[in-house]
Amino acid sequence: MALKKKMERDMIHQVYAPIQFFRRDSIVNQKKKEIQTSAEET
Repeated sequence: MALKKKMERDMIHQVYAPIQFFRRDSIVNQKKKEIQTSAEET
């Protein structure tokens, strides 16, 4: 029973971890773009 729970949790993690990583990555890229555009304006 515990093993089944662990497998389910691992599967969920394998699905969600890349999504969170990708989302964090795109937020970082967004911030970089904002910094670059504000630097170009000044």
